[in-house]
Amino acid sequence: MTDKILSADSKSLVIVRKKQFKANIGVALLFEDPKKFKENYINYFESLKGNLNTKNPRYVFKSKDIKSLFGHDKSNEIIEDFVSLINESKVTVSFVFSIFNTKRLREVKYYSKDNTVKTEKPMKFIDKLTSYFSYITAWKSIRELGLNGIKVYLDNFDEQEYTYAWDDITVSNRPVIFPKGDQVNLFISTADIIVEYVYRKIMEQNIRLGVREMYELNEKHLGLDNFKVSYSGNRDVKYLAPYSHRKIPIRDYLARPMLYVLTEGLIGKGRKNSYREFPVLPISS
Repeated sequence: MTDKILSADSKSLVIVRKKQFKANIGVALLFEDPKKFKENYINYFESLKGNLNTKNPRYVFKSKDIKSLFGHDKSNEIIEDFVSLINESKVTVSFVFSIFNTKRLREVKYYSKDNTVKTEKPMKFIDKLTSYFSYITAWKSIRELGLNGIKVYLDNFDEQEYTYAWDDITVSNRPVIFPKGDQVNLFISTADIIVEYVYRKIMEQNIRLGVREMYELNEKHLGLDNFKVSYSGNRDVKYLAPYSHRKIPIRDYLARPMLYVLTEGLIGKGRKNSYREFPVLPISS
């Protein structure tokens, strides 16, 4: 294993024009020098808190935290400025989007290995894909960037069935899943901030989602030095759709060690005193 880290986050993109348009977008960030980036990230937010007289003990922030702490207008300015940290740290930003040509893809097939094939309309599949598109973003980026033997940091995702994309990731890389990852792990937090930044620019500029259009958006409005764009659509359906009913054992990939935190009022009358009911906090490296 190398010292490199790839982190990923994603979100749904919905645009209503003449009719509703749905897609999934995500970013995977490649950190060549994670230790140096961690130092830069902490210094950035500590300096920011000092300049804005914000007394907050945390040093990991997701995009929504920035908005709630500093307000909408200031948060836009902060997130724009955050790009300079990405460029100075020479982080590669891999943007991945997924839409389907429904004229060529009439249906998506699930569970091919279980001999209990289920079919679904592509637009329904887009909704399902949203819940685990963060690791699809990581998978596509690993392929396109030719990566091997790296740590892959992911925010926790809902229990999902196995896909060939997940199998691909785990063959020669080590995925590490962080519950509330964008609040406790600065590499996932950074992915969350950048995907929000790209999302806002897409909406502001009202662009068509495409490879050429995204490169133009970066050149004119994003300003990311190391920016790659990948499309994952019809040709990738075999990797994106579940091939089995079996669930990915998320616990096997959770970040360790992990603290269990009991919050006030969590255990009510007659409620079991079970660790499974406690919020969990992985110790970020």
